[in-house]
Amino acid sequence: DAVIVWTTETAPLEDNVRAAAHPADGPWQPGETLSRFGLNPELTVDARGDAVAVWEGRSGVEAAIKPVGGRWLAPQTVGTPRGDEPQGPQVASDASGDAIVVAPVQAHGQASTGIEGAVRPAGGMFSPPQAISRQREKALDPSIAMNARGDAIVAWDEQVPTGCVLRAAFRSAGGAWGAPRTVPDGHEF
Repeated sequence: DAVIVWTTETAPLEDNVRAAAHPADGPWQPGETLSRFGLNPELTVDARGDAVAVWEGRSGVEAAIKPVGGRWLAPQTVGTPRGDEPQGPQVASDASGDAIVVAPVQAHGQASTGIEGAVRPAGGMFSPPQAISRQREKALDPSIAMNARGDAIVAWDEQVPTGCVLRAAFRSAGGAWGAPRTVPDGHEF
């Protein structure tokens, strides 16, 4: 099976988040609207075929789940609102269907104030968002990866007085996020 997500502008300031599936034994299914207002959609599909789509919505980071062979479930808010300059959330899943969504935290009219993440155990609901980076950290552009076992790492750029440094935090499967660390010999500029 294959699944895709995208945005379609339907009116000024109205971007629909849409999704479509292509079963292995059939044609593309008609597209479905997951949200009337959303930007920067991302998608992960686990080894079983369950899909998780995330995007920046009006109420914050939103996520919808499509069980393999099923229909999209109603979206849920999994992160705080981002303000005037939303950055896209990132999502990853492991072989058993656990998923993690990460995104920068941003107050209206302010720069990012850190990175947060929400965790979803296979078949469950997302946890409330938890801080991954220090509060008031000017964190941008998070990227997440998970291995088949569920260990995860998230990395992001942090603005410092001399430019930017690369920071990362690790979470073992089923555990808590470790303290963020600066990646040695990162890309300062």
